[in-house]
Amino acid sequence: MENNVLSEEQIEMIDKIDSKLDILLHNMEYDSYLDFLKSDDYMTTYDTVLGYYDVNYFPEAFLTGLTIEFLEKILNRVEGKIKELNIEER
Repeated sequence: MENNVLSEEQIEMIDKIDSKLDILLHNMEYDSYLDFLKSDDYMTTYDTVLGYYDVNYFPEAFLTGLTIEFLEKILNRVEGKIKELNIEER
């Protein structure tokens, strides 16, 4: 992800979250995966902001809400789901 708004740390966190979301996507039924993305306000916001940003619907300014604290909460939720499903990470 390339932009002028996020710090290197934020970009690294997003990349880490996205790689873990890929693990979930490949180990869950698609509908269950979508339900997980809509499971709470944090997940929904993350998915919406990055999804719309990727297709150029949102300006970069929307990315400013993706603080390190916010991203840590997302990462914890995603890692928790991986543990809950007993998925082995490689």
